Amino acid sequence: MSVTTRVVACAAVLAGLVSPATAGKMNDKHKKWLEDEVRVLVTKDEEKEFKELKDDSERDRFVELFWAKRDPTPLTPANELKIEFYKRMAFVTSAQFPRARGGIRSDLARVFLLLGQPSEQAQEGSALNWTYTGLQQFGSDHPAHFHFAEGANGLELVVEQSDGVAILARVQSAVLLHPELKELPTYPHMLEKAMTAMLDELAQSGQSREEMPCDISFKYLQSQAGATYVSIIAVAKGEWPKGAKLAAFGRCAQGTAVQEFNEPMEVSGAGADTTAFTGFALMPGAYELTVGIMDKDSKKVTLRKIPLEVPHFDPAKLEMSIPVTSDVIETMPAEPSGEKVNPFAFGRYKLAPKSATSFSKASSLFVFYNVYNCGMEAGETNLTAEYVFNKDGKYFNRIPPEVVKQKAAGSAAIVLGTEVPLATFPPGKYTVTVKLEDKTSGAAASKEAAFEIK
Repeated sequence: MSVTTRVVACAAVLAGLVSPATAGKMNDKHKKWLEDEVRVLVTKDEEKEFKELKDDSERDRFVELFWAKRDPTPLTPANELKIEFYKRMAFVTSAQFPRARGGIRSDLARVFLLLGQPSEQAQEGSALNWTYTGLQQFGSDHPAHFHFAEGANGLELVVEQSDGVAILARVQSAVLLHPELKELPTYPHMLEKAMTAMLDELAQSGQSREEMPCDISFKYLQSQAGATYVSIIAVAKGEWPKGAKLAAFGRCAQGTAVQEFNEPMEVSGAGADTTAFTGFALMPGAYELTVGIMDKDSKKVTLRKIPLEVPHFDPAKLEMSIPVTSDVIETMPAEPSGEKVNPFAFGRYKLAPKSATSFSKASSLFVFYNVYNCGMEAGETNLTAEYVFNKDGKYFNRIPPEVVKQKAAGSAAIVLGTEVPLATFPPGKYTVTVKLEDKTSGAAASKEAAFEIK
């Protein structure tokens, strides 16, 4: 099969992403947006809908909604995916980009716009090879290779020598994070006037408020498009009002950028173990968080300033969440589908939140966590999980490595955990370190959690 024939086959494959068509009565701006700018991202249904719109105002609104559906952090004013996409487009249209006579519609441009800068690239005469790693979010556990050869339109993709072509089709759906969005997000949970006044007062006086005594902590999960899901967890110290309707509100400051939030909290438990949680996605980095926990009925509030370091979950390597510990576990009939991510739910298991990580010798310790970006063999993980216990800073005991094989999609998180009877654990302060080794990729990861035996 000749290079020319291979290129024709490539064009047929990539046409599955988007086939630009006549734009009707669109103005030049909208025609360029559809046929050049987003042709590798827009779905066929979106393209059809866009072409059927009656006027420019409807098309402008469609463009805004198009990007809102792909915003990894809808809480924040910046759409990181859109910013990254247009950075790639600027490079594709610059003199530094390798030659491709098809310009922005070339195979070379399509691959770059969808996947970004290759991890490796090599020149072979007039041909070019690109290799990408870290594509787990697109369902690939292995490096993806793209071979470009000289053709009628400059450098063109050779399908038979490119094992990453199937990944290109997955990008379109993978970045469509909020397909159900029908209206432009106007962020429904804006700060109330009283909340704004309290935040301003704290900023000026530095004086916190403790009318709803609680411990505030955070848990982090891998989210989409490089973002991290941040759970805000408040655990009562003493009695909260019975049937309290709680909200978490505040400001996340990063340099001069300030993001405000006002989120309803899901409440569970009773008495001293009452726990409330909510959450949202943020990009990794350091923030100055001002957070309030308010009872909507009594208007009592706890208000604090807390430094927040949002971790980065690297999609190119084995990652795990910090283990969650409890002495009570329940099996749910189905995986939770609530509006908020429950930081104590792991698949069909839910751990009971506790006001303190202290346990009795008569109980069992449950340790659960999420694992991301596992290598796969025939659609199955091949991990070992080891649990090491230190008491008062010194080695105490361990659970030898256990082999973990689970069926999972390459981009999906898997849930792991164990149960440890505490009868042989003397009173004291402990840490449990979970050590993972991926036998498929050779990668390793570890995280620890503290607890106490009384």
